[in-house]
Amino acid sequence: MSGQNNFTRRMPTATGADDGGVELSVEDEDVFAVADAIGSKPRWRLLRTVAEEPHTIDELVDALDLSKGTISVHISKFEDAGIFEANYAVSDDGGVKKELRLAVDEVTLDLASL
Repeated sequence: MSGQNNFTRRMPTATGADDGGVELSVEDEDVFAVADAIGSKPRWRLLRTVAEEPHTIDELVDALDLSKGTISVHISKFEDAGIFEANYAVSDDGGVKKELRLAVDEVTLDLASL
């Protein structure tokens, strides 16, 4: 082992470039929210889709072939963990659409501090 004390889970990005993005340092009980958010195949697919580019909930429903309710539950896990953030936009017909994007590029857990 190299003596490095941090475990880093790099969130997938569209370019795969290391551009010095935003890092989320996970401490104490927050580790459970992050693990829950990324701990299933459907949520991993959702994460990869949003990492490519921001998506509305309707776009995610179509892209992932999941119900709006299921997508909403998954999204709330990512928002609770601080991984997704939402922007709200008013469409031409006056409706409001929630668009999701990554809030962080990297999640770090310092195991030595546990």
